[in-house]
Amino acid sequence: MTVIQPNQKKNVVQLIVGVGIILVLFAVSNVMFYSKSVSLAHDLSALRGELDALQVKNADLKNKLYQETSSEALEKLAADRGMVQDKNPEWAFASQQ
Repeated sequence: MTVIQPNQKKNVVQLIVGVGIILVLFAVSNVMFYSKSVSLAHDLSALRGELDALQVKNADLKNKLYQETSSEALEKLAADRGMVQDKNPEWAFASQQ
């Protein structure tokens, strides 16, 4: 005698479909995470290049600042503007007034 149990067959199909949906969602999420990580790696690489360029520019600006504020450059600027060096400066302090 054959016993037909359609409910058990339906449960197995539902289980297989459920596991299949979970696997598809897992695969899609892995592709999304991989894509995001590749995008972030590319952005990081671009930002490192920009950082290197800014560091070079900063070094150039510091070099120019040090050249402009050197003793020789300041003495030349003072001479060009007609300033003379005071041999005996008199200092006024705010605390003595």
